[in-house]
Amino acid sequence: MLFFKGPEWATKRVEIAAILSLALISHICLDALSTYSVGVEFFAPFSQQRYRFRWTPLGDPARGVTGQLIQEAIFVFVPAVFLGWLGARRRQRSPKYDQ
Repeated sequence: MLFFKGPEWATKRVEIAAILSLALISHICLDALSTYSVGVEFFAPFSQQRYRFRWTPLGDPARGVTGQLIQEAIFVFVPAVFLGWLGARRRQRSPKYDQ
């Protein structure tokens, strides 16, 4: 609301909020998939309990830097590119974006 005040943004505010919320949630989930930290406080500030998913494919220090980069490419980069491609296809097909 602070940065998108003008009337030209009125129809886009919900879409921008949804995209930013999805980015926040995906970042939290990726943190919970890693062994880099002691977990994520999903319910902060109401609880200080930290959680980590049972399956943590990111951050195996035994694999070295190259192994960690490969892991992140498989579990982060490839799905992100795929989702971006799906979004671009949807946007191309949608008559809402035609000008």
